[in-house]
Formats: sequence, C-alpha cells, structure tokens
Amino acid sequence: MIKMAGRNDATGRGVIILGIDENNVRALKAGSPIHIVADELGFTGEILIHYESTMERLKKVFTKFVGPNTQYTDTTGQKRN
Repeated sequence: MIKMAGRNDATGRGVIILGIDENNVRALKAGSPIHIVADELGFTGEILIHYESTMERLKKVFTKFVGPNTQYTDTTGQKRN
C-alpha cells in the first residue's frame, strides 16, 4: 500500500491518496481490513478500508464499528442511515 498526503493546489484542500495493489485486494477479500491512523498523514482520525460483497453487508460491519446511528454516503452522494 502507498499512503500519501498533500494539498490540492487548485482548491487548497487537504488530500489523502491511498494506493492498493493486488496483494492488498486479496487480503481485503480474505477478511483482513486495512486500518490507517490518519495522524501519520497529517490529518486527525482513522481510515478503515473493508471489503464485503454487498453494501448491506458493509453497513452491518460498519454499524458494529461505529454504532447504531451509522450514516453513510451512497454512490450517488446521498447520505443514508
């Protein structure tokens, strides 16, 4: 995995770039999530990358991690519960 952070010259906003290779994809599909402490990149928080075969399964996993009031943004950009 490659982790990079910087600033977008056009917007001035911070950017986190994560690059994964085939080995990372295999590990994700085998049930090993990728956990990144964003502080390493100059941001506050944590990043969790997890693979499941459906959005419903992802929601169940993330609800356990975040809590029952988990909200997510779907592929259209709409926030959902």
